[in-house]
Amino acid sequence: MKQAIAYVRNHRWVAERKGVRQFIKFGIVGVGNTTVDFLVYILLTRYLGLFYLIANAISFIIAATLSFTINKFWTFRDGRRHVIKGQYAKFLLVSTIGAFLAEGTLFLFVHYLSIHDLFAKLLVVGVIVFWNFFANKYWTFRQIPEIQ
Repeated sequence: MKQAIAYVRNHRWVAERKGVRQFIKFGIVGVGNTTVDFLVYILLTRYLGLFYLIANAISFIIAATLSFTINKFWTFRDGRRHVIKGQYAKFLLVSTIGAFLAEGTLFLFVHYLSIHDLFAKLLVVGVIVFWNFFANKYWTFRQIPEIQ
């Protein structure tokens, strides 16, 4: 595994493209956050008996907060602490829009297409990741050059 990571990290095409590196990191963070999201969702629906849309909203909020922290400091390497509140608000707005898209799509898949909720949730995640990455890269964590 370490060899595979080193190969990708050191590959010329990846090394020369900051956006590609960021997308790969965003994907790694996303896998971890998706795992957290699914575990919380399963806990809430299967063990606590919550309605799947409420459970999805709760699991989303937990995963989004974790995602913000890791993406700010690792993926986008944004150490500006004086803008955390504003960035967190932007991140939550992007994530909330993504969540509404996810909720609507999840409802459509489960209710109208009769797709199993866990499989439907997996399909939804695959679509929402692109919205979240590009909106956060170009809006939430955008680096504005300082005017001198």
